[in-house]
Amino acid sequence: MRPGSTGKGLNEYVAAANTKLDRATFCKALREFLSKQQFATNVDESQIHALYEISLDHHRHVNATEEIRRDKLAKDWNHRKKLIANTKAKLAATHGVLHAAAIDKKWPSTAEFADAVLIRLIRFQKSLDREILDIETRQRAQAAMIKARPLKTMRDTYVGELYRHIVRTFHNLPTKNRQVLIAAAMYGAREFSPKEVADDVLARIPMMISRAKVSLDRETLDDWDV
Repeated sequence: MRPGSTGKGLNEYVAAANTKLDRATFCKALREFLSKQQFATNVDESQIHALYEISLDHHRHVNATEEIRRDKLAKDWNHRKKLIANTKAKLAATHGVLHAAAIDKKWPSTAEFADAVLIRLIRFQKSLDREILDIETRQRAQAAMIKARPLKTMRDTYVGELYRHIVRTFHNLPTKNRQVLIAAAMYGAREFSPKEVADDVLARIPMMISRAKVSLDRETLDDWDV
């Protein structure tokens, strides 16, 4: 992507997103939660790190989404869309003027000049059309992604990614223990509100998993019950 032509995109926001999710704090909180639940299955540092990375990626996407909203990226895109439309209109008008001059037999020298410029303009228009098409395609895809991923949906996706990873990593872990591990990771990532922490957070996990299954695509769902 050319920064000068297409502007700052979603991936750049994610890469630049600031997060206060510290690995050491995450690991400590996760282990404390598991200890309180008397979780007997051993979870080594590499496995905890994988859960941390999933949580970190979630935090980055949440922060990036909020940053996009603050920066009013959609308004910037709309402004660019208007500029593109205006540019196309001006070029079309110029094309019409040159074409008219190029076929005017009354002024042969002018017609020759107009024809030469028109050939160069057509080449430029084709190149510019490809560039604009690329910009518009990327913009539509990113706009659809942002619109389709409100914060609640992003949390569902986060739960789904945790669950899918746990199913793949801990093959023989009972369903209840999978739920405890999800809750522990979310607790370490500070995903629960004070009210949720005060209540029984484990009781919320089955419903969260159910919502995650609905929100994720069919390809992802194929991996649920490995």
